[in-house]
Order: sequence, then structure tokens, then C-alpha cells
Amino acid sequence: MIRFGNISSIDASRARVRVQFDDDGIVSHWLPVLVSGSRSNQYFHIFDVNEHVVCLMDERSENGVVLGAIYDANNTPSGTGADIAQVQFSDGAELKYDRSVSTLTITVGASEMEISPTGFAVTKGGESLRTMISDLIDQLVLETHTVTAVGAPTGPPINLAAYQAIKARILLFFTS
Repeated sequence: MIRFGNISSIDASRARVRVQFDDDGIVSHWLPVLVSGSRSNQYFHIFDVNEHVVCLMDERSENGVVLGAIYDANNTPSGTGADIAQVQFSDGAELKYDRSVSTLTITVGASEMEISPTGFAVTKGGESLRTMISDLIDQLVLETHTVTAVGAPTGPPINLAAYQAIKARILLFFTS
């Protein structure tokens, strides 16, 4: 039989939970959580306490399995369309795939990576890795030494302050 309830306790190391059922308030024995694979390809996710779930139970509700979490009136999906597959974590991190434009976006804090058929972009706090590298290359091109005649001195040396500023931006980009 199908039963609904809320997770009352978890045992993450064994991928099992206890559920307090909505209809009678009784708390189940430890129940396994259904996963997509548990052998060669292992998937892991454990529900949070108070997560609203649906269970498949035997006729006496002694044995069963948690089939998954379900949305309700107080907890609605944050996805924005039928073409979006999304995992949003409680700390704000997010994995999002939009099949309509074949784009995967990974966001953790102020850092974001977007991968699409045309390439990828990496940003952190509004600063783009592509822009920083482009600025560095432009600066190097501007400061390239030139020789006007054999034995003549080269052009001016690289602008050390501009180079160090760009280098600092790149190093800061890859640190927290």
C-alpha cells in the first residue's frame, strides 16, 4: 500500500530512514531509500528530517521502501520550466541543465560555470575568466618589444603595474 509521511530520523551510512505517517502518526521501522543504482554505478542521496515522502509498504506497514520525496502546498518546485532539470542544495549551490539550449550551469557561492555546445564560461563574483585572460593577452601585445634596426634597443619593457594587476585578478579568481 502507498503511505505518505515525513522523515523523522535518518541513518545516512546505511541509506535508510524512519517515517512518521500522516494518517496515524505511527513511526515506521528503518526503511531503505530507493536509489537509481547501488552496485557498479552508485547513487546516494538521503532525505532531510521532515521531508515529505511517499512509501510503498506491506499490508501491515512492517516492511517497505521510501520511493521519494513529494512536493506539497507548502513546498513547491523551484524549477522554471519543462526543459529544466535542476538540483538546488540548501546552501544555495545549484546544478541546472536546460535541454532547450543544451546548457549546463553549475553555481557554488559566487562562482559559476556554464557549459554549452558553443563553449564554456567561468565567472566568480561577476569577474569573467575569459575577460581576464583577454586583458592579459592585450597587455602583452601592447608591451611587446620591437626592434627597429639591427643592434638597436628594443621597445619599452612591459608595464609591470598592469601585468601585476592582471596577474592578481587571475590568482584571486582561483582562490576563495
